[in-house]
Amino acid sequence: MRKTEKINRKEELMNTYEMSKLLGISKKTLLEWVKNYAIPFLRINKTIRFQGSKVLESINVKQSHKNGDSKNG
Repeated sequence: MRKTEKINRKEELMNTYEMSKLLGISKKTLLEWVKNYAIPFLRINKTIRFQGSKVLESINVKQSHKNGDSKNG
């Protein structure tokens, strides 16, 4: 997958397989994050879907807080 394709995929609703591939993690890890509400997700009927841009934003915010970075100064 080329970088531009990866960027475009972030705007689509993705299933667990697609999201785990985008993040470079196992499906098991992704489902653990869902179970712990560590990332944003949608439950549509009995399926779980992700909006890539929201997930990546959430991870970036958590990572910056973990590193002690702050947007407020």
